[in-house]
Amino acid sequence: MRVRTRQGVLATAPPVVLCALLALAGPAIAAGGGDTQAELWAAGCAACHGTHGASVGGFPSLAGRDASELLALMLKQRAGQADSTIMHQHARGFSESELARIAAVFAARPKP
Repeated sequence: MRVRTRQGVLATAPPVVLCALLALAGPAIAAGGGDTQAELWAAGCAACHGTHGASVGGFPSLAGRDASELLALMLKQRAGQADSTIMHQHARGFSESELARIAAVFAARPKP
């Protein structure tokens, strides 16, 4: 199965990976309305920031934080102005408006 982005075909992903991402995003999407595409993008954050943005490890929780604060942090990461191991690479894959949509998804979720 090919994974498409706005840049074209990037990779061939096993169906199990796609199913896992949809399973993580499913409850949030089913919960109502919202930006389905941004919910799917946000599901990719679960590996480090926890399911639905509620971290249980050494990474900060994203759920319930102010959208403008999250956007500013992601833009800083994308510009390479903040220390990170991988976040700057993730953030570079999105436009500013896409990052704003992802930030809005996490801001709408309850704090853990």
